Amino acid sequence: MVHSRTRQIAPTTPHNASQPPNAAAQTGVPICYDRRFPETFRCLGLSGAEIYAVVFNTGYDDTLPDGRERSIEAHELAVRSAALYNGIPVIAAGKAGIEDGNPFIGASSVISHTGEVLARAASEGDELVVADLDLAAAAEARAGLAHEVNRRPDQYDAIAKEYTLVAG
Repeated sequence: MVHSRTRQIAPTTPHNASQPPNAAAQTGVPICYDRRFPETFRCLGLSGAEIYAVVFNTGYDDTLPDGRERSIEAHELAVRSAALYNGIPVIAAGKAGIEDGNPFIGASSVISHTGEVLARAASEGDELVVADLDLAAAAEARAGLAHEVNRRPDQYDAIAKEYTLVAG
């Protein structure tokens, strides 16, 4: 069983993948805005991550009738996609509640290696989100993806280059 708890997170700084002490599996830790970039998850997966532990502070515009829902949808799309295309489950812990008048989405969740939401916070406050993850099934699924055969690392230098758009 793996637990995810909604909690306050310190302001983000540039990250590196780390292995928390006593972790149940090799853990890649994308922080907040990192979840918007597929290469973050890809690099962590290539580095041996078996679980992504995503922590985030995502606010929303509470003047919009669907502001929170839209922010949650964007967040979940990012982490569910990462789980699916890498075959790696996600534990996502988000800041909940209001701080200095700013509302946060909370939206902690546990996502399977297939991108399925296994458990999700039910409220806008602090709560415990619990789900069972089958790490053996995830490893088996990753092996079936055959990424090592189909990856094209010779093409990856393109994402590291700086580009300039030319008006034409």
